[in-house]
Amino acid sequence: MRHKPKVITACQDPGGTNAVYPVVKALKARGYDVIVCAAGHAAGILKKKNCPCVEVDLADISHVQGIVDEHAPKYVLLGTSWGNSVEDLFVTVCRKKHIFTAAVLDSWAYYKERFSDIDAGGEPKFMPDIVCAMDDYAKNEMIQAGLPADRIFVTGNPYFDDLREQAARFTQKTKESLLDKWLLESDTKIVSFFSQTIDKTFGSSAGDPRYLGYTQKDALMLLVNSLHKFVEDEKDNIALIVRPHPKEDIRMYDGMFRGDKHIAVIVSDEEDAREIMSVSDVVVSMFSILLVEAYMIGKDIISVQPNHKKDNFVLSRRGIVKTAVDEKGIYERFQMIFSGQNSVRESPVSRPANAADAVLKTIDQRMKGFIK
Repeated sequence: MRHKPKVITACQDPGGTNAVYPVVKALKARGYDVIVCAAGHAAGILKKKNCPCVEVDLADISHVQGIVDEHAPKYVLLGTSWGNSVEDLFVTVCRKKHIFTAAVLDSWAYYKERFSDIDAGGEPKFMPDIVCAMDDYAKNEMIQAGLPADRIFVTGNPYFDDLREQAARFTQKTKESLLDKWLLESDTKIVSFFSQTIDKTFGSSAGDPRYLGYTQKDALMLLVNSLHKFVEDEKDNIALIVRPHPKEDIRMYDGMFRGDKHIAVIVSDEEDAREIMSVSDVVVSMFSILLVEAYMIGKDIISVQPNHKKDNFVLSRRGIVKTAVDEKGIYERFQMIFSGQNSVRESPVSRPANAADAVLKTIDQRMKGFIK
């Protein structure tokens, strides 16, 4: 009896997990035996997708060595994560054992840092054999960041493969149901804020060399203040839905909006991120990939980065949607959006069809020249 070929996948951060999961499904559909390994928040995400996984101890590289030795994979497929990660461990082990590694990139920011030892700085010593990037813009920025061009291939982000189909699932009835759940009136306009772990990833004060000039709380309170003024001036019925990042403890928002008389503020981590995004009138974040997703399905978006040292939002860097850096900038965006002056158009961000298949095709092609 012929054995199924084996592939190990490993992921840790939410974005990388979401990018890799469609490829896992495509591999299984092709008859591969896929061993899914997870660390950090990936395990919880995969559990919600009913995808069994092996949880890896980041402090024990011998665990990774054991997994690789036991399964002897054809290759290893990785997400990308910030800081010490399960992906780093697999690259280290596979390099010693001459096993091909491929990573799927999920966002247009901090490319080199995903493959480097953040604490030690220096070169990207955890760079896999190939990296599958979202588009040519990402590839060019990666090369400018000092990553080797001959290891970067444009495939698209597999997480976007079913974006429009997923968004279409959430109808007007979905919105009505959520408004009822949140005890909001039927004519309420929804502004959603998708948080990011800015403070934990980049520091929360100027004393940290990684500090961006703001944290997610700074961006959120700037949004709230601007939204207050806009509602007072325009008398619109608007509610703010705050969606914590999967790495955040929802309790950090306790008491932040107590006694708010201008707008209803709901903090919730119960709904699917795409569900909230799809029923929102305006989607707000700092530079989350969700802003790009929202733009792709025709939503109005606002990137809020107060006092930023550099603009981390790809659509702003490309001159498509200007980043708001203060209350005035946010207020003006609300004026444009709710007056109908703002025109959301088809995203110029490349979204190649069937990115999961493109990732597998690229791996197959590149492995032909790989010497074990």
